[in-house]
Amino acid sequence: MGEDQEVSLTGLDGGLEMKLPSLFREVQLREGSKFFYRYVLSTFLFGLALAIFLSGYLISTYGVNLLTSVVVLVLFIALPFFSVSAILLVLEFRRMRINQNINDNIHTFVTYLSALATSNVSTKDFFGKVAENPNYGVISEEMRRLYNLAVHWGLGFAEACKVVARHTPNKIFSKLLMRMGHAIEFGESMEHFTKRLAAEVMNDYKIEYEKGLYNLDILKEIFTSLLVVASFFSVFVLLIPFFTGISPMFFTVIIVLVLVLLDIGMYILVSSVLPPDRLEFRHKYFENEHKKDIRRTFYFCFFASMLLFIMLSYSDFSSIPIRFTLSLVPFFLVGKLSESYEEEIREMESIFPSFIKTLGTFTGVRAGAVEPVLKSMKTHNFGKLTPLLKRLYKRLIVTKDAVYSWLHFGVESGSDIVFRYSNIFIETFYMGGDPIKAGELIPSQITILVNLRKKRIESARNMRNMIYGMFLGLVSSVFISIFISAVLLVMLQGIKANELIAMVGIYVPEMIDLRSSLETIYMSSVFHALMFSLMIKKADGGVTYGALYHFVILVIILAIAYFASRMLMIFAVSNLLGPHAVELLI
Repeated sequence: MGEDQEVSLTGLDGGLEMKLPSLFREVQLREGSKFFYRYVLSTFLFGLALAIFLSGYLISTYGVNLLTSVVVLVLFIALPFFSVSAILLVLEFRRMRINQNINDNIHTFVTYLSALATSNVSTKDFFGKVAENPNYGVISEEMRRLYNLAVHWGLGFAEACKVVARHTPNKIFSKLLMRMGHAIEFGESMEHFTKRLAAEVMNDYKIEYEKGLYNLDILKEIFTSLLVVASFFSVFVLLIPFFTGISPMFFTVIIVLVLVLLDIGMYILVSSVLPPDRLEFRHKYFENEHKKDIRRTFYFCFFASMLLFIMLSYSDFSSIPIRFTLSLVPFFLVGKLSESYEEEIREMESIFPSFIKTLGTFTGVRAGAVEPVLKSMKTHNFGKLTPLLKRLYKRLIVTKDAVYSWLHFGVESGSDIVFRYSNIFIETFYMGGDPIKAGELIPSQITILVNLRKKRIESARNMRNMIYGMFLGLVSSVFISIFISAVLLVMLQGIKANELIAMVGIYVPEMIDLRSSLETIYMSSVFHALMFSLMIKKADGGVTYGALYHFVILVIILAIAYFASRMLMIFAVSNLLGPHAVELLI
């Protein structure tokens, strides 16, 4: 298809056929067939051509023999296959990213539609205002396409809703647009329709959210079982050298790889089952003072940690576990600040519905005057929102810029809910919407989100406690297994290998480098702790810096397990084999 060729769209308005330019081709190609032939087939041909080129090079260089024939056959099968697989994966990731973006924004978007519909503007002005709003990602792009089809191409809003619904990749959004098209066709009030729609979408969102939390609980049970299996596996693997004669260090590396793969796999699974819900507000240009303080503290603690590690390296602390654990302690401050920041955000979100409802009610009673209402409200106690409310009132009075003032109010809160829904309320108000109706609708939606987040916090707290306990058991079993292997090696060193094999079929492996093995396991366990802390933070949906709080605690648990296991084995060996055996272990 040429770059300037037009795409034909048929079946509109009872058989009307319109020619749409290449600007609309992206929507048309989402049906899949044209996209498949244009990209997948060309990628397959590219892989085939590459296989032909490499095969010709191999044959001309090495001649025709059995080895080159096998390699050529593999190239002709593998290269086209991997080329097509790569483009299909790219397309699938693109589709998943679009779906994720829509799912992240759809419940807030429907609330925005419902609040905006109280302004009783014309359908054209309503969709025009929605199309101008860039705050909803892919949904905003789809609404701009819808508006262009309806206004510039003359389809009308009912038919434009159906066209975009057929081409959007998200089923929930497609269903929403299709129902909106039918509502416009039958002349249903947009206010009545969007109000009913907001309740239904939020109910669906609640069901999906709770389903994600249920899946998280299932994953916790699976993860617990896997960690128990990993503990037994590590004990078994460290005893294999006595039956095979292979170096224990080889099996130590196997344990490390298994644990790393388990961590990465579980993190991906936890990320995939959890509902899209972000606690903190993020913007590329705006950042509140709390987040700046946390970032500055992180930089300070990072340099303090590096300095402490260097100082300990030149001290009497030769053990890596001691140096590493002590040098990570400063990051606990960053994690603690992040945890306090999260608690402050959640406190603001819990009081925000009553703030919006009060603002909407009194603004409606006073015939649309916001500043006098805020002046009277700032004398009341709205918890953590009170200082933000006072600064909001000052900005409105001094700057007379409502957009600027409310933008900074949302940014200062640090809450994604406060930022999004305060913008919805104030945009509805200045569009001529009913503040009383908006003040009733928006708090009801926020309350549902806040209650769902409370359930998520509880589930994440249970996961955290489980991880702390299982981590202690896992690292303790691994350390004790390594010490037992070293003790057995010490006990068997005086026996000739051939005699031992002849008597009981046990090999005497090469003497284990205990320090290297322990440090290898320790560093892999640090990675284990990092992935666990990220899992906890992914589960509760909080600030990423807060993972450092759990990371430091897990590293301290790791150090306790290491030294407790070491002291236990030293005590046991000194009583069983004498002080000379202890010297071989240390």
